[in-house]
Amino acid sequence: MSSIKLNICFGFFLGLGIVVAILALVSKFIVFPKIINNEIAEEIQLINGSEAYDRWVKIPFPIIYKAYFFNVTNPEAVSQGEKPILQEVGPYIYQQHRAKLNITDRLETLGYNEHQLFEFDAKASYPLTDSDPIRIVNLPLMGLIDTTERETPALVRFLDLIIPQLFDNPKNLFLTTTPKDFLFDGIFLNCQSNNVLLRIFCKSIEKLAPRTMVRQEDGNIKFSFLSYKNNTDEGRFVVNSGRIEPERVGQLSSWNGYNLTNIWLTNSSCNRIFGTDATIYPPFDSTDSILDTFSIDLCRTVSLEYSEPIVYSGIDGLRFVAKKSTFLSPGQEPLNQCYCLHKTKGILGQDGCLLDGALELFSCHGAPIVFTHPHFYLTHQTYQNGVIGLKPNSIKHQNFVDLQPNTGAPLRGSKRGQFNIFLRSVDGVSLTSGLRTTLMPILWFDEGVVLSDKYVDILKVDFLDKMRFIEIGGWAIFACGTATCILSFVVFISCRCAKKNS
Repeated sequence: MSSIKLNICFGFFLGLGIVVAILALVSKFIVFPKIINNEIAEEIQLINGSEAYDRWVKIPFPIIYKAYFFNVTNPEAVSQGEKPILQEVGPYIYQQHRAKLNITDRLETLGYNEHQLFEFDAKASYPLTDSDPIRIVNLPLMGLIDTTERETPALVRFLDLIIPQLFDNPKNLFLTTTPKDFLFDGIFLNCQSNNVLLRIFCKSIEKLAPRTMVRQEDGNIKFSFLSYKNNTDEGRFVVNSGRIEPERVGQLSSWNGYNLTNIWLTNSSCNRIFGTDATIYPPFDSTDSILDTFSIDLCRTVSLEYSEPIVYSGIDGLRFVAKKSTFLSPGQEPLNQCYCLHKTKGILGQDGCLLDGALELFSCHGAPIVFTHPHFYLTHQTYQNGVIGLKPNSIKHQNFVDLQPNTGAPLRGSKRGQFNIFLRSVDGVSLTSGLRTTLMPILWFDEGVVLSDKYVDILKVDFLDKMRFIEIGGWAIFACGTATCILSFVVFISCRCAKKNS
């Protein structure tokens, strides 16, 4: 072969290899990702008749709701000023079924009500039962005392006369009940009397009552912690369908007709309604992403940030956890100033706001409830030191979600929180006279979901296997191009050597 022909041949195959390698790289890093992203964008849109829409309308597996109560082992000593000694009892496990109803389709947005139903899971809870006796702080009693002092202070001096009639002669501020009664079936306040003063109080309770307290047909008042959420819905939601902006799928635009709440400081950013409902997340996430979820229980948005990579059932994912700044006091995080409404009495900072890790919920729930992480995780040491028996642990008590980042599909996650109330002395109320001021835990919950094997397989077949095939194909084409370059160079050198030897 002549030198000219050899050079031409070498140049051709070398050029071909380079072109193939470049095309492979362009395809792998530009063309193929765009194809994959377009396919993901098509698949996640909430369009009636699609699999994504059907799963959105009715979550195809129950959300697992676990309740843990703080049993008080020394109630008499607490009444005399000692620290409460707490014993965690649980989990009492419920299956929470959700389905969206009354759906309206406006192309870019979808409106709906979401019905939810709790069912006790006796098998998963065993050996615990929802009829177990538990001794916890008497939330309706302490709530009545606090609310009376706040809203109708002139009536506080009558509480010692009224409390024995309303609450069946309590000896202290603790209540022996059952999970079933406290959460759903109810604790009843006796309003069946011709006593004028009692009738005034019952009327006042009915007027100021939070969602957890409802006047019954027989005149009594029923308190139950979760019945207002059971076999009902929590209002009208409007969310983005993802059809025009796939990266905004599931994002709330309004709740009950408003894009702002009136819960927090007037004209503040704290009232903005934004984020998803924590069952759906946008696609194309990265370690720089911030995930926003709007919590009805807190009347506010909670943000999550990247924590670490994870692997779930062979699927690579990213773990996001609640930002540590979310519940910091305004002194530590000025943006949280609008969550401080000065409506809670107890252990406060010099600015009159709750300390780090605590959120007052009076305006949200109409009751003097304080929210924290379970076991006072990430909560000020002062609150932790007020009780005995808590064991804060990041693995057990932090909020998190694991996502497949390309699709935004949640692999597993837990929404966790603790409800508390301040035990404190109130002038004129004998049951409170000996109390040490303490932020008293009542119960904590873990509302979790784990992607079942069936949907793991669907995720793998529909998306991940295709992505893996395309990635392997891209590298294979690149390898072919590179091999062509190497082979042409080897052939060229061999031919040169052979020519010299001849």
